[in-house]
Amino acid sequence: AEEGVKSLGIPYKKIILQPILKELGKYDMLSRLVSVPIIARSGLFIMKRLAGRKMLYSMNPEEIKSGNKIISRLIGTATVCGILKWRTRMILLYKYALINNYAVLGTTNRTEYILGHYDPYGDGAVDIECIVHLYKTQVFQLAKYLNIPDKIINKRPYPDWLPGIFDIDLIGMKYEKVDTILALM
Repeated sequence: AEEGVKSLGIPYKKIILQPILKELGKYDMLSRLVSVPIIARSGLFIMKRLAGRKMLYSMNPEEIKSGNKIISRLIGTATVCGILKWRTRMILLYKYALINNYAVLGTTNRTEYILGHYDPYGDGAVDIECIVHLYKTQVFQLAKYLNIPDKIINKRPYPDWLPGIFDIDLIGMKYEKVDTILALM
């Protein structure tokens, strides 16, 4: 984000969330095992295999609960920790928007919106959704057109949920394939 706003010449303020999240108990809940990317990825893979599903979003809560209890607890704890982080970030965005008489702009795109790949009270709690009409692959194309640095465009989409877990891990396929399917629907 910092590199993006710098490249566009937009003023910004960097806020470190860790002290706030520590006070909320996020790090007490997040076991050391979850913070190791290979263990987080393995747990997610096992949960999806147990439920016989490729996409985490296609699993209902009962399927997750009926899987391995340790893995299920791991995923549940990670979800709570992710939601705390996303919603804390949104509270701070609104604080600064209110102080400065700004609107909070969202970055949820059409693909994420249709799949439910956002938190409605975190990254989805905004005043204006600017790109919700664009599929994820169209957002990449727009970024190239706007000369956004390649380092930003080529960064693997990451939900900021667990270390080492990327969008493709949760969705189960690349955005090119998902967008083609959604567009044909």
